[in-house]
Amino acid sequence: MFSDSTQVEPVVEFKSSWRKQSLMVEGSSQTSEIITYEAAAQSVRRKHAGVQTEPDMPAPTSVQINNDDLQGLGEFMHAVTPLIMAALDENIRSHAFDNHTVDWSERVESVSNTFTLSHMTFIEAEAHITTLSWNASGSVVAGGYGRYDHVDWCTHKGGVCLWNIDRVKVDNKKADTMLECSSCVISVSWHPVKPGLIAAGTFNGKVLVWDLSHDEDALLCSSTLGEDSHREPVTQLSWCMNLESRKQGHSYTLATASSDGHILLWRVQPHNKSLTLLKAFALSTDELLNSAARSRIGVTCLSFSSEDRSVFVAGSESGGLFKCSLTHNQPIDSGSSQHFSQSLSSPVTFSFTPHHGPVYSVDCTPFQRHLFVSSGSDSATHLFNMLHYEPVLSIDASPSGYVFCCQWSPHRPTVLAVGTSEGTLCLYELTHSIVKAHTTLRVSESPVYAISFNHKHSNLVATGDSTGRINVWRLSDQLCVEMPGDRDELNRIANNATD
Repeated sequence: MFSDSTQVEPVVEFKSSWRKQSLMVEGSSQTSEIITYEAAAQSVRRKHAGVQTEPDMPAPTSVQINNDDLQGLGEFMHAVTPLIMAALDENIRSHAFDNHTVDWSERVESVSNTFTLSHMTFIEAEAHITTLSWNASGSVVAGGYGRYDHVDWCTHKGGVCLWNIDRVKVDNKKADTMLECSSCVISVSWHPVKPGLIAAGTFNGKVLVWDLSHDEDALLCSSTLGEDSHREPVTQLSWCMNLESRKQGHSYTLATASSDGHILLWRVQPHNKSLTLLKAFALSTDELLNSAARSRIGVTCLSFSSEDRSVFVAGSESGGLFKCSLTHNQPIDSGSSQHFSQSLSSPVTFSFTPHHGPVYSVDCTPFQRHLFVSSGSDSATHLFNMLHYEPVLSIDASPSGYVFCCQWSPHRPTVLAVGTSEGTLCLYELTHSIVKAHTTLRVSESPVYAISFNHKHSNLVATGDSTGRINVWRLSDQLCVEMPGDRDELNRIANNATD
C-alpha cells in the first residue's frame, strides 16, 4: 500500500481530523502612574529639665557621750546588770519554747485529693496499678500497669505510665509518657539521683531500664532470657549503693527480687546498653524452721537499710521475714535449678517471726537504723527491731482483709501509711495513737496495691489501686512536718523489745 520513493515528488500532507490549530495573540498592559508626595515633620517645642537629690549627710561614725553623764551611766549599769543577768540565766534554763516551731506558711488542716490519674488504654483492658514510684526531682510519678490474676504465662500488654504533676495542665485520662512492655509490669523504681533513669520488672521475669533524656531510643538496656535472668515475676526493684566501686556512673547498682527465689544484683552499663550480673543470691527452705525438703522460696519484697546500705530485709511467699546482707557470701548448692554466671549464695543473716501467709510489703524507716515495718495477707502490720525475733508492735489496719502495702513517711518519723484490700489508705501518727489510724481515706471500692511518698515534697503521697487509677493526696501539716520528740518516740518503740 505504501512504499519508499526516490523520486522528487510534491509533499503529501494529511490534516488531523480531531486536533485544532491554536491561535496566539501578543498583548501588553500598563498600570496607571503612581503618584508620590514628599513631606517633612518637626516637633514644635523642646524643653530640657534636670533633677537632683538632696546631698547625703554623712552618718556619724561614733557616739559622743557628754562627760557629765558618765557617772550617771555607770550607776545605772551597776544597778541593772544583776537583773539582766538573772533574766538571761532563767531563759537558758527555761523549757517554755521547747515544742514551739515557727511556720509562716498557710496551715493545711486536712488531707485532700489533688489528682486522679489514669491511662484509658489500660483502664479499658482492666489493668491494675501494681507499683508506684516518684522520680528524683519529685515532679514525675510513675505507675506500673499489670494484673495479678494470672493462671498461666502472661499474654497481656503492660506498661509504665508517667505524669509530670508540675505542668500547668495535667491530663487525667492520658499519661504524658507511656513505656510499653511485652507483659504485665509488677515493679518500678526511679534512680535515686538521676531524674530520667527508671527501671521496671515484668511478670515474665524481664528487667528493663530506660533513660528518658534520650528522646528517640529511651530503652537503655534490658535483661535477656538466658542464664543470667529471672524466670518468674520480678516482684521488687531497688537501687542500692555499689559497695565495690565509688566511680561516677557506677555508684549505684540495681537489685531485683523475684518469685523464683533469686535476688540478683546488676550493673547498668549505658555505654554498651547492657545489664551485667554482679552477684546472685537465693532464699531456700533451709532458712525456715522445721523445713523437711530443700526448695526455693519466692521473694515478694525487699527494703534496704538507710544506715547500712549493704543490709536489707526480704519478705517471702511463705510468710518468712529475713535480715540479709550483700556481703554475706555463704555458698549454697544450686542443685537442679537455674545456673548463673556468678556463684549462688545465701544472703540471710537472721530471721524474724513469720507472717501467716505471703508478705506483701516491707519498708525500713530512714530515721531509725533497726526499725522496719512489714505487712501481708494475714491482715497484720508488724513493726520489727532488726536485732530481735519478735515484733515490737503490731497494728490491725484491716481486720477482715489483706494489707497489700506499707511505707514510712520520709519526712515525719512517726507517720506510717498502710493500704488495704478494702480500698482504704490508713495514715498512722504513732505519737497520736499506736492503735487507731490518725486519718483513714476511702481511695476506692477496690484494693490499694501501692503507696509512694514523695521524697521532695513532704505533703504529697500517691496511691494506686486495682481500678487502674493513681490518686495523689495532699497531706495535712500534722502528717508531714517533723515535730520535736518524734525521733525519741521512734527510738522508744524500737527499744520496746529490750524493756
